[in-house]
Amino acid sequence: MMSKEIADKIVSRIDVNDLSEDESVLAEYIGFDKFKELIPDLGGDSYHIKKCQSYKRALKEVLVEEVKVKTVKQLARETGLSRGHILELLREN
Repeated sequence: MMSKEIADKIVSRIDVNDLSEDESVLAEYIGFDKFKELIPDLGGDSYHIKKCQSYKRALKEVLVEEVKVKTVKQLARETGLSRGHILELLREN
């Protein structure tokens, strides 16, 4: 395992031009300095961030709330989900 001292020296020399396309997207989003802080602890691992609609519990809570003031058709348009899928989620609740 690399020592913290050596890792810190390497990270301090990383430039935005050293980043891959995926890394650049993340660095732009959270800030380059924050991105560099992640490298020693999380570098080498792969992470997948799900889309909003993949968080089923939270999605269902929002749909239950929103269906009181919007139609299923409106919710489908706003969420990108099919009307059938929205109805299925609402029935599960």
